[in-house]
Amino acid sequence: KPFDDGNVALDALLTGSSDIGATTELGGLSRWDKGGKLYVTSYSSTSGEQIGLAGRDDIKKPEDLIGRIVAYPRATGGHLYFMRYVKKYNLPVDKIKVKFLQAPEMVAALERRDIDAFFLWEPWLDKAAQLVQGARVLARSGDDGVFVLTSYDYYSQGLIDDPPRAAAATRALIEATDFCNTNAVEAAKVAGKAFRIPEADMKVYMSRMKYRVEMPKDVVLGNFRGAAEVALQLADNVIEHLQLQ
Repeated sequence: KPFDDGNVALDALLTGSSDIGATTELGGLSRWDKGGKLYVTSYSSTSGEQIGLAGRDDIKKPEDLIGRIVAYPRATGGHLYFMRYVKKYNLPVDKIKVKFLQAPEMVAALERRDIDAFFLWEPWLDKAAQLVQGARVLARSGDDGVFVLTSYDYYSQGLIDDPPRAAAATRALIEATDFCNTNAVEAAKVAGKAFRIPEADMKVYMSRMKYRVEMPKDVVLGNFRGAAEVALQLADNVIEHLQLQ
């Protein structure tokens, strides 16, 4: 079942509505923090192009975000990209106003001028460039080595407790990954139908992803530790803000 946000897919795992979901590090961390039983079993995909920054054409360089209103969904790859972006370009976070919006809200918010830019994934970046006058894709996450989007396969407790079913599911994921990598046209057709996205557009989006079922433990642990450090920094910033009020 497709979701607009991979984090919502994790909520479906926790309610027993699904067995496998895919999203980035912050989605898992935020649910583990609340006691959620979720298990990372492998990479799902990586990309330096699938996630990016879209906004008004007068934003020419990173420093132009100072004094602007930007948006991203909380605890997502967009959120993590924003944090990596401001760190990479040494931008003062307290001088950039942030709004937390869900993915389907972004393009309309940009058109209404409620926001000036957003950090998000496709298809919303291209939709903004197509539908909002004076908007364009300003950056991709891999530009200047800022951020590589990494999604992971998360298994539910119910699936982990049923090893034969978990093994069968893993084999199916491996086969699906191989299919995406070797049958791009047919994979785009199937995915486009599921997500209600034109086949030609889906082919472009999928070409930006590297689908993989791998579990390099040291790398994955490092990625999650890095995301956890970002989450702790965010918490410290919120506490400091509350103390100043």
